[in-house]
Amino acid sequence: ALAVHDAHGVHLGCLGKPNPFYAAEYPDLWNSMPNCSMAVENLSPDDLVVVPEVTQCEPIGKVRAPNIWLLGSSNKVQMSAPASLTIISSLTLPQSAADSILYPYITPSIVTHAVQNAGLLPDGSFQNLPDLASQKERIVLLDDDAVMDFHGVSQQLKNANINVILVSGYSRDELLQLQLKAKVVVDLCMRGTERMPIESSLHGVVLFTNACQSGEDKEDYPVSERHRTISFEGILKAIDNYAEEVMDPGQVKLRRLYGFEINRESMARDVERWASLG
Repeated sequence: ALAVHDAHGVHLGCLGKPNPFYAAEYPDLWNSMPNCSMAVENLSPDDLVVVPEVTQCEPIGKVRAPNIWLLGSSNKVQMSAPASLTIISSLTLPQSAADSILYPYITPSIVTHAVQNAGLLPDGSFQNLPDLASQKERIVLLDDDAVMDFHGVSQQLKNANINVILVSGYSRDELLQLQLKAKVVVDLCMRGTERMPIESSLHGVVLFTNACQSGEDKEDYPVSERHRTISFEGILKAIDNYAEEVMDPGQVKLRRLYGFEINRESMARDVERWASLG
């Protein structure tokens, strides 16, 4: 919604009721909400509609393809014809469609927190790495949808006195504190740009994933191959050699990409380009 709000010549319409949680985070967008409400019957055939992945991608009112299909709560947004629900990664798209992918940015207050508390710099490095490393503990954060596939490695880590924490049910503030303490974050078979591992990365947590779904996309996740492979030995090495592993070129590029290069302005430009293709 922010990207459409910011894009020149693209009108923002709201088919649902906005969550008041976002009022403080995005006051300018929130202030425009009272004027954006519209009924489905007022949509025109050339309008674009954003729908979550749990909603069937099909014509809405008079709207014909393309629709915008939103993969998850903070994931890559893609243009999808009504019957093409298999499109989940830029790797599966023809060039013309891949050019129209939108890259949502990390919530600005999260980036600010990483800058102020972890010392994140625009080049993806840290202002004071020794100080950051001194705050870190032998903690591995585990995304709540990766539990089953990670069970064996998780048990090995626990046997080695590594604290494996399942990220579920934490408040934003509680999670930010965990991210400042953790050395490694694990998420598997990711769909789009999943926020928890990326936000953790910005706070100096080494991201491990696998070559599954978006995890194999080297543009979205430019981590080194050793961080795209899940093993007890690899994660233990990252914990024991934290200062070296967190400064691996792939981890640095990931932080630079989502901390600074993809932002509100870049997404607005993407929407303008995308709308022009329609």
